Amino acid sequence: MKVLEFNTDRGIYSFELGNFNTEMHAHPALEVVVAADGSFELQTTEAIYRDLSMAIIDFNVQHAVLAGDANVKLLMIERADAQLYGFLEHHGIRLKRGICANTDTEKKCIYGKHLPFLLQIPVLNQTTMPGY
Repeated sequence: MKVLEFNTDRGIYSFELGNFNTEMHAHPALEVVVAADGSFELQTTEAIYRDLSMAIIDFNVQHAVLAGDANVKLLMIERADAQLYGFLEHHGIRLKRGICANTDTEKKCIYGKHLPFLLQIPVLNQTTMPGY
């Protein structure tokens, strides 16, 4: 595991992981998982999503991530507010039953391996965006 950011003041935690496999769990943080290579599986109490390139998991949603040998980038955001959800909605990201999961590799490129769209979230970069 490589820690990219661990900022308790901002509630932002970012990691690169290999062999990332978890038991069913939940936490008070929004979680973004992107496969840097390969794909992963996401299990919730309601569904199983296979061959994923990215997923966003809402706060307190029970889930397990099974990445096997794939390398993944993980971003955890502790701060939930209207700006964060508004930004996600503005970019067409809707959390259906607390999950946004994508198998489309073309769309993965939109999100990018380093998740540049998330860096624009005002709550994360401490700036303001027009319309938010």
